[in-house]
Amino acid sequence: MSRLRVLLVEDNPGDAFLVQELLEEAAPDAFALEHLTHLAPALERLQHEHDPWDVVLLDLSLPDAQGLDTVHRMRAAAPGLPLVVMSGLGDQSVALAAVKEGAQDYLVKGQVDGQGLAKALRYAVERARIQQLLTEQNRLLHAARKRSELLAALSDALHAARTPEQVAQTAASHIGPLLKVDYMALVQQDGDVLVLTHAWGHLPEPLARIAEGGIPRSVPSAMWQVIERGVALYTEDYLSLPQHLDLDLPAYGVALEPVQGSDGKARAVFSAGRPKPHGPWLESERELMARAAATLGMALERAEMVARLEASNRALESRLALALESAGMVAWEWDLRQRQGMFSDTAEQVLGRQAVQTWLGERYREVVHPEDQADFDARLRATLEHGDEYRATFRVWHSERNDYLWVEHRGRVSRDARGRPVILSGIAYDITPYRLAEAALRESEARLRRINEAQKRFVSDAAHELRAPLTAILGNLELMERFPQMPPAEREEALQEMRQEARRMHRLVSDLLTLARGDGGVTVRSDPLPLGDVLLAAFEEARHLARGHDLRLGPLAQAQVLGDSDYLKQLALILLDNALKYTPPDGWVELELSVRGDKAEFHVRDNGPGIPTADLPRVFERFFRADTSRSHDPGGSGLGLAIAKWIVESHKGNIWLESELGHGTTAVVQLPLAKVSQASAR
Repeated sequence: MSRLRVLLVEDNPGDAFLVQELLEEAAPDAFALEHLTHLAPALERLQHEHDPWDVVLLDLSLPDAQGLDTVHRMRAAAPGLPLVVMSGLGDQSVALAAVKEGAQDYLVKGQVDGQGLAKALRYAVERARIQQLLTEQNRLLHAARKRSELLAALSDALHAARTPEQVAQTAASHIGPLLKVDYMALVQQDGDVLVLTHAWGHLPEPLARIAEGGIPRSVPSAMWQVIERGVALYTEDYLSLPQHLDLDLPAYGVALEPVQGSDGKARAVFSAGRPKPHGPWLESERELMARAAATLGMALERAEMVARLEASNRALESRLALALESAGMVAWEWDLRQRQGMFSDTAEQVLGRQAVQTWLGERYREVVHPEDQADFDARLRATLEHGDEYRATFRVWHSERNDYLWVEHRGRVSRDARGRPVILSGIAYDITPYRLAEAALRESEARLRRINEAQKRFVSDAAHELRAPLTAILGNLELMERFPQMPPAEREEALQEMRQEARRMHRLVSDLLTLARGDGGVTVRSDPLPLGDVLLAAFEEARHLARGHDLRLGPLAQAQVLGDSDYLKQLALILLDNALKYTPPDGWVELELSVRGDKAEFHVRDNGPGIPTADLPRVFERFFRADTSRSHDPGGSGLGLAIAKWIVESHKGNIWLESELGHGTTAVVQLPLAKVSQASAR
């Protein structure tokens, strides 16, 4: 696969180096980057070289161009070249304006990574390719429409001027009786053979033989003389004609008129014959024959033109059908007077059979998404009432895919002399992949913003939490250095405080590492285990944390789950430790386990001070403590419930707190029970 040729126009060396590094990191062999610091050299290259780059990455602030002027000049030099503009945080409005002026995308410096940059460049090239394809399809449709209009106009003209057969038929029915002829015939040249194509009346035997096999050029013939010389030949009897078998008509007076085109060349012979007793051909009779032959010449020429146009139109329709199929598009037309529709052969493949059938039956609302019907109807009504261009984007049910597609319609209205709409025609194409890509991109951007914001808050909170114990430790160290002879009791008190703060830092760092492993996507074991045994082990260990509390063990139901016993024990200890910290020493804490349907559910209850209702949605945030609990420092890291939530979600469970201020708190954990087949398989 060839590398994408990228021109970077950027005067800041640091930004240029960063772009190169990002592209190398994202796709080392996918891009060939060329860097220029000014716009003028790039424009000069475009003027003298054909297609030097596939896409341009353009800074909007250059030494020789600023803002939208940069985009205008680049667009003027290379209208079809994909363009991605770069701007600073303060120039986003200018960047958006640049996109409206023809740029495919814009990037904000410092807010894009290598994957985003590579994706923007590839998307820019793809969007430009699609735009060029749509432009080409519109041109083809316009040419097809013009060709159809030309054929319609030509058909009207032929109807007025008569086709060759109609002209000859008119001559036979109106001129024939005046000339008192027995027959009239049209003999046309087909390469090196003269062929009888139309005949009226009773043909004499020699002409009947022509109808069967034609007259080759190699056979001497009066008709070939008329074709080659372009001069009419009239005779009253056979004796005055050259002795040729093709006109062995001793009892007939024969007329042979050359049928000429606009170039003056004869391409056929208009022949008539009558019995000899009617006498010689009069000048007026010759004039009638000549006028009929001239009209036939125009009709033949137009018939040939129609044949060529029809062949060309069929070829164009074939190419258009191929282009529509390759582009995944549908050509459509709706006759508003006849209430009839037409779709190209690609319709069922792109839109689905049900959509096409309901559309042709004017039941299109059955397949248009309910949320889009009002907008669809409004746009269609506005176009038919006072518009020429029609454009609508909506969702259509695709019966074969069993899902909705995003479809874009573009078309034009043809009106009659009184301005009434008569034909609505255009193209439709499936834009679902682009809609999904845009939605995914927006979601990715939103998720990235959320992650960045959460990371900033996390770093800020972690720094805040670490600052307090570090300050206490440093303060005590400085105090001991300043007063080396301090009393032993005070020295021991300072050491005790430093040990306490060091343990607090150790817990905080340990909890941070646990969360970091969770954020990094660490997987937990999924072993079948009795949840009651794990909770009992955690309960026994929690006894050492109680400071005069009444630690109660409720019923522990038999519940088999899939999970990691170490993490589940840590979960239970976090909830028990949390309850003990915020419950007064004379209070109680209770643990129990039950089974509800296909879930194992355990509770940790206490009769502590409770949590305000407004704070419940935030209790699982990192470093968050409810206001009532801040009246004293419980000595925790502020990360316990965040770790608990991660452990529960890693086991595909749910966790929440139920609390009322002044009436205690209950932590509820639900975990899916292990299925027997799963457990036995393991």
